[in-house]
Amino acid sequence: MGNKIWLYSGLLVVVLALIGVGIWFVLRPADTVKIPESEQWIVMDRSYLEEGTQSQLSIYDDGTIIYWEDTGLTGALSPNPTRTWRTGELDSDEMNDLSEFLDTIGFDDLEEYYLSSAVSTNETVVIEDNYIKISVDNEKTVTAHGYFTPLTSSAYYPLPGPLAELDEKLGDIIENNTKETLVEDLPTD
Repeated sequence: MGNKIWLYSGLLVVVLALIGVGIWFVLRPADTVKIPESEQWIVMDRSYLEEGTQSQLSIYDDGTIIYWEDTGLTGALSPNPTRTWRTGELDSDEMNDLSEFLDTIGFDDLEEYYLSSAVSTNETVVIEDNYIKISVDNEKTVTAHGYFTPLTSSAYYPLPGPLAELDEKLGDIIENNTKETLVEDLPTD
């Protein structure tokens, strides 16, 4: 009789443990980032492959913010490619403030393309590295090439005024309105 009680107690513990593990698998947060169905309002792409980084910020019509940053890409000083996702949300007042900010800096009147003095005017420029590109409403896109400073150089090439202000504003949004959601390893070549 004593052995049966131990056997039944042991089986009960195993069954409860399996149920607990099953519930944990069902209720744990998924390792995914949900992309909204609404349209992207602002998209900022940044690429500096020489230093092994790329990123994209998307702010959607509904206020959803999705930001990813790849680091350790090929060409980086210490390659270990990872993608870090940050997500967040802007409320309607913050969306209105950002819209007013775009008007204040005259985003619609900015040139479509800026070339840093670090790039020779005789040089053929291919926009695949060392650029920042900002689009609003999929209508107006501003691209600046050659404004990043290599880690190994003391040279500094600041973005043109209004574009620098917008870059700073969007950087503040990433810093203050998002939180790290997911970090994943990227495949290596």
